[in-house]
Amino acid sequence: MFAGIGAGTLSVLAICGSYIFSREYMRRNHDAVKLAVFSQLVMAVGGLILLITYSIFSHIPWGSRLLLVIVGEVITFLFGQTSFFMLLHKVESSRAAALLGLKILALALISFIIGKNLLVQQ
Repeated sequence: MFAGIGAGTLSVLAICGSYIFSREYMRRNHDAVKLAVFSQLVMAVGGLILLITYSIFSHIPWGSRLLLVIVGEVITFLFGQTSFFMLLHKVESSRAAALLGLKILALALISFIIGKNLLVQQ
């Protein structure tokens, strides 16, 4: 329970920080693609740290399928993130922020449609 509370708190803090920094970057530089690539690099470093930590305590099925999933995630997330940053350039930030909450709803809907529950790793 405490791990979930801690993870949720860290997630909220990270989202708030990301929102503030991306809004300021877009206000100054107007380059959504560069911001999306930079944010992907920052997330890659954090993800590698978490992946290494997780692999110490659990088995990860390394292989070409895992690589394909990771590449697919990076491409789709980069597209979505770039689109959101372009939206921040054209729409008021407070209105665009409400769209971020739809990610949770979309995940719940997808898991309902395919009939599988989401795992902790997802």
